[in-house]
Amino acid sequence: SRGLGNRRHKLSADPSPLTHPCTRPRQGRRATLTFRSVQGIRRQRLFVRTMPNPRELLLPTLLAGAGVGALGARDAVAALRRPDLAVAAASPGCDDAPLYTFSGTVGGKWDTPGFWDPPGPPPAGARVAITRTLQQPLALQNGAQLCDLQLGAEGGGAEVALQVQGGAVAVSGELRVFSQASLQLAGDLGGPGVMDVRGGAVTFESGSITGMDVAVSQGGSFTLATPAAHILDSSQLTCDSPQAMHAEQSYGCVWSDGPLFLNAGAALAVDSGTFLWAAPEGQQLLSEDGSGSVSVGSAGTLVVQPAGATIDTSVELPLPTVVGEGGALLVQGCTLEVTHGGLLLQGGAALDASGGQSPAAVSVAASFTVSAGASV
Repeated sequence: SRGLGNRRHKLSADPSPLTHPCTRPRQGRRATLTFRSVQGIRRQRLFVRTMPNPRELLLPTLLAGAGVGALGARDAVAALRRPDLAVAAASPGCDDAPLYTFSGTVGGKWDTPGFWDPPGPPPAGARVAITRTLQQPLALQNGAQLCDLQLGAEGGGAEVALQVQGGAVAVSGELRVFSQASLQLAGDLGGPGVMDVRGGAVTFESGSITGMDVAVSQGGSFTLATPAAHILDSSQLTCDSPQAMHAEQSYGCVWSDGPLFLNAGAALAVDSGTFLWAAPEGQQLLSEDGSGSVSVGSAGTLVVQPAGATIDTSVELPLPTVVGEGGALLVQGCTLEVTHGGLLLQGGAALDASGGQSPAAVSVAASFTVSAGASV
């Protein structure tokens, strides 16, 4: 299955609820699973995203004896929906969608027909590839509905910059940002696709990302750097990249300004890279419905170091936070207040408030669990 690496996952053929024990899927990646009723009536293909931690996926018995007319994929999705899982019916894929390639080299406005091959702009449901170096950014001002969007060339070599300056952009398949390519987002971006920042750079200036998981890897960067609100709804931001530079240091994802909302089950996951929490005092991590969460995986590091902070600067961690085996939570030059959701350090995890250039502290006003083998 795509996104699950080389790990093997077994599905039970028993008439009781089928289980898929996702012991440790790569968070933020989309996996395609195939389920078949015990009568073999029809295969149901579902996309499953863990939100945010690995959980057991249950397939109710109602799938076992239902015919195609009695139970369609959409009904199955409704039955499976749970707050910790995002499940959607499989899309037919983008292979058959028309491909539009940007043929210009200067940049300009997305809606200019002569910039595209075939002449555009790309219609709804199209695949779009911008793989040639542009002298200026390409501006998308009126929104778009796309199947796939590729920025830059796989392997690098194409300097491409796309600015989303308004309107709503929806991608149902994959949005890929390769090395030397950049995406500047000042608008609303929606799924149900996924964003793969594979060596490229994404600057999230304002607006919202809804129903689209974001994975940052291979030297890519994801930056939240303006005073405007940044909203993640039903989306997971996964940082697996340690290469982005901020203040002469290397971080995969950087939050340096503006409030960050994690709503509708949205999650911040630092799997094997680094996330710098550098937003100044007053710019908070929030969740309007209280359903957001934070997790740090093996070899992941969450650094809390607000700009201009002192030990009297309080930074609130108001959402359930799990630091997994091998993960680290570093607090530098401020006081981290653990509230509401609490903090769990699993075996092999570390909480360190002793480093940095100035004193730091941790204030706990919620559950604080230190498992055997963890260090504080």
